[in-house]
Amino acid sequence: MQLSDRTCLHCLRPLSAICFDKRGKVYTKCYGCGARTFAPSGECLRGLALLTDFASKIAAEMDHDPKYARENARKFAAFIEELRSVAAPPPVVSAQDLANATAPGERVA
Repeated sequence: MQLSDRTCLHCLRPLSAICFDKRGKVYTKCYGCGARTFAPSGECLRGLALLTDFASKIAAEMDHDPKYARENARKFAAFIEELRSVAAPPPVVSAQDLANATAPGERVA
């Protein structure tokens, strides 16, 4: 069973569906971007119930207001940069420190 014609919370396209797996657990899938999001408990459905309508309004506003679309494009770019900084943090130890490191129990001459 699925509830179709939902706005995807990931790509904001109206190509998402709320589905049930073989065990009756709820998940969403988007036919546009391929995202699948599983909701392991009823608590997870609160945001889904409220945010799909909100996502539809955001997508519609972005289609009609170029300024709003640019503003959200900047937010998206900043979000991606933040993810990149977390995914690839700067090294804590420099290459020189690693080259000079000694093994545990090794004596320094």
